[in-house]
Amino acid sequence: SEGLAITTASYLAHETGFPNINLLHLSSAKALDAAMRMAETFPHVNFRREVTIGHLLADIDTANGNYGKVNPPIRPREDVEALWEHVLAGNVSWVVSDHAC
Repeated sequence: SEGLAITTASYLAHETGFPNINLLHLSSAKALDAAMRMAETFPHVNFRREVTIGHLLADIDTANGNYGKVNPPIRPREDVEALWEHVLAGNVSWVVSDHAC
């Protein structure tokens, strides 16, 4: 899960003294909540958070067939709304197009 991967990467950055961590393609409320929690837990690590335009615009009801298959997957509307809340609150460093989609 995204949240577990974020927690693990954050702890490894802390343990190794790595000063920066880029959390890319965050796509769920749980992922962004974990990212914010880790930034509070390890304030000496510079966390940067990124979401894609696709994850801000599409949800599982708008995506269909093969056109909705991306990694990480398109999420439910609640996650899309949570992503927007974090973007508008200034918690997201980058909004990207993700050319691989």
